[in-house]
Amino acid sequence: MGEYQKAEYYDNAYSKGDYDVSPSEMEMYYIVWTCAVEDIMNYIKYERPELDTIVDLGCGPGHFPLMLKDDNIKYFGYDFSIEAINKGKVSNWKDRKRKKFFLMDLEKDFPSHDNVIYCSFEFFEHIPFDMEILDRLNKGDVIFFSVPSFDTESHVRHFKDKDEVIKRYNKKLDVEITAIAEGQHGKQNIYLCKGIKK
Repeated sequence: MGEYQKAEYYDNAYSKGDYDVSPSEMEMYYIVWTCAVEDIMNYIKYERPELDTIVDLGCGPGHFPLMLKDDNIKYFGYDFSIEAINKGKVSNWKDRKRKKFFLMDLEKDFPSHDNVIYCSFEFFEHIPFDMEILDRLNKGDVIFFSVPSFDTESHVRHFKDKDEVIKRYNKKLDVEITAIAEGQHGKQNIYLCKGIKK
């Protein structure tokens, strides 16, 4: 099992340039983001048409918002890595009026917006305070998030199967797995989830 890493770890990782690629070059993540965009847009269209803002918790260097093409959706990304925030701003420069990035330590602070859909891709496995973040959502809030089945040096947890994912997050959310991005030989999966705050 890995361990919780501070902002400097991610600043260093992002500054090396390994993440300076298009979303489609991010393989399994691209599958997750593609499914998430579809899930989010369908949720807005068929269930909550009043929602017009996506808040991305632990947004990283801004790959996911590059896939958000709907001009009516506002996007706000939050991360504690200044390198991630700067890269997000640069890569999403063309849409800077509706896609904003902010430096924030989500262990200490939490963003405030109206008419929100939350998302958090490949973030919860990196932090020991995932449940505390979910506690900050209001009853009925929706969050789309992903978590992996595999370990790295910066993962504080991973999940052997979808049942483990549901068991953990069902404490705070009515949660369902909406997609699974399968890695090599089915050993490195990413679970895409939709949760409604209880």
